[in-house]
Amino acid sequence: MDVRRREIRLWDSQWVAIVNSPRVLGADDAEEAVAIAVRMTEEAMALNFKDGAFPPPRQAAEDNS
Repeated sequence: MDVRRREIRLWDSQWVAIVNSPRVLGADDAEEAVAIAVRMTEEAMALNFKDGAFPPPRQAAEDNS
C-alpha cells in the first residue's frame, strides 16, 4: 500500500488506555490533559508505524462486520 494513502489510526484499546491514563486523569487542568494525551497519541502512532501494526482501514473493517 502506498504510504501516502495509508490510514493511520490507533486501535480502540490504545485510545482507551490513553484517555484513562493516570497521567491524563491526573493533569492539573484540561489544557495539560490534552497536551499529555496528544503526546501519548504521537508516541503510540510512532510505535504502530515502526511495527507496521495499524488497524485495518475503516472501509475494510466495516465490510467485515
